[in-house]
Amino acid sequence: MNKKIQLRTINSKVFFIGFIFVAMVFGIFSYLISEYIHNTTYITGAVIGLCYLVGGIYAIIVEKSTKLITFEFTENSLNIYKEDKQKLSFPYSNIKNYNLYYVSFKKREYLIRFQADKNYFYWVCPKNFFKKQTTDDDDHIKIYKFLNLSPLYKKKIFWDKIILLWKPLFWSLLILSLLCLLTFFIWLIFFL
Repeated sequence: MNKKIQLRTINSKVFFIGFIFVAMVFGIFSYLISEYIHNTTYITGAVIGLCYLVGGIYAIIVEKSTKLITFEFTENSLNIYKEDKQKLSFPYSNIKNYNLYYVSFKKREYLIRFQADKNYFYWVCPKNFFKKQTTDDDDHIKIYKFLNLSPLYKKKIFWDKIILLWKPLFWSLLILSLLCLLTFFIWLIFFL
């Protein structure tokens, strides 16, 4: 059993630090726009333009930070290659457990966790970052089968439960953002 599969992973540090930075930049620019522009049409256009600009730059930065990771399942070990250089090698006996679950959108992004000497997380996204393809579904099925065929134990641990608690946060933030945007436009139309 010598099987390889190549997946694209997101750098979670870049994702979360960038998210905080984007929120701060958007807040500062929104305040400046509302203080110095007094025409509602210009404010609306500036806010929409700002959303596209900041969101686009953030998406490009996150996309540039992604890396190709190759998982190799051999008879006795799991080898993980980052950009064709062997980064980690675990004998199956040293891996205590693993888990694989979806992060935000079903079948778009998922997380693979291995627990050996510590927990290793791999946030897998589509190979073409902005558009999911059928090969991404095939890769997901392959990694799932390879993990199930390997002599590893699947288990949900504390970190999995914490991450799964954050899963609805994406939808909550999306709904909250849309409500804030709707409130902002109602305020512009009726009260300014």
